[in-house]
Amino acid sequence: MVIPIRLNRPVRIFIDPGHGGSDPGAVANGLREKDINLDIALRLRDILEGQYTNVQVRMSRTSDIFVSLAARAEAANNWNADLFISIHQNAAGGTSARGFESFRFTNAPNRTRQIHSEFHRTAYNVAWRGRKPDRGTKTAGFYVLRFTSMAAVLTEGGFLTNTQDANLLRSSAFLQEAAEAHAEAIAAVFADIGRRRDMEWTGQILRNGDRGPLVRSLQEKLLNLNYDLGSFGADGVFGDITETAVREFQQSSRITVDGVAGPQTYQAVLNASPTGLLVIVDVATLNVRNRPSWEPSAIAGTVRRGEAFTITDRVNVQGSSTDMYRLRSGLYITTSENFVRTRRV
Repeated sequence: MVIPIRLNRPVRIFIDPGHGGSDPGAVANGLREKDINLDIALRLRDILEGQYTNVQVRMSRTSDIFVSLAARAEAANNWNADLFISIHQNAAGGTSARGFESFRFTNAPNRTRQIHSEFHRTAYNVAWRGRKPDRGTKTAGFYVLRFTSMAAVLTEGGFLTNTQDANLLRSSAFLQEAAEAHAEAIAAVFADIGRRRDMEWTGQILRNGDRGPLVRSLQEKLLNLNYDLGSFGADGVFGDITETAVREFQQSSRITVDGVAGPQTYQAVLNASPTGLLVIVDVATLNVRNRPSWEPSAIAGTVRRGEAFTITDRVNVQGSSTDMYRLRSGLYITTSENFVRTRRV
């Protein structure tokens, strides 16, 4: 199986906010797990329906009511969902445990394992990286993982029993980022799910610490201008590397150098940008080559999902029906839409 999966139809996502009603879940530091789960889940629904295309959403609950575990699994199964996402928060006997982790069923098939791995990596990078430890992917016999007939992932976004995690989980801004992270992860799994065209950076104020699709759009424009964004590429996270690139661009454009991307920086990007294409990696890892050849000796390295590169040409590979893109760096990458997508900038 190749991630992202292509179904050639709308993708059905079933969102399950854990606990609810008479079952509060974990309670600590003035927070109730059931409330946080529902908050993130409703935001996730709105993001998927408002910012993405070719996706359908149902939920196990949309208010503070009790829903049995059996009813949750049954609803997803009856709808023939393609992915079941159960949103939870964590707790521990002490106060030191913290971080993000996610689960799949212990005996889940390889397809679910691959989906889980890609989902976890993407979600963590979007919202939790640099803020909370990555506790990794795990397996368990949780009811909703065991008795759902589709791939199922349960996320634990943080420990209510840890002061640092709890402070993040009471922040509306962070809950929005957590919901966006789930959405990005879902889109990373399914090739059919696309982002609406209006999620493009057109001069909105962006600064260090911001995350999301507008940041990714900014990063793709910087990459097209040959600015280095490090190993994470266009990952939607405005960190120190992106700020440095913005500052370097502002300096070269002889505009105010503050590391904040706003209307002035956007206009300078428009003036500087040649019309061209970016190729964006859509699989976990992909080989790049030093010449247009599929021979193993041509492999020059690997790139990761989300990295974007400027295309200078499309070239034929002798003896192959699949062409390659020549990149500004001089390297070559496949044109196959099973592995990459292009975007005009």
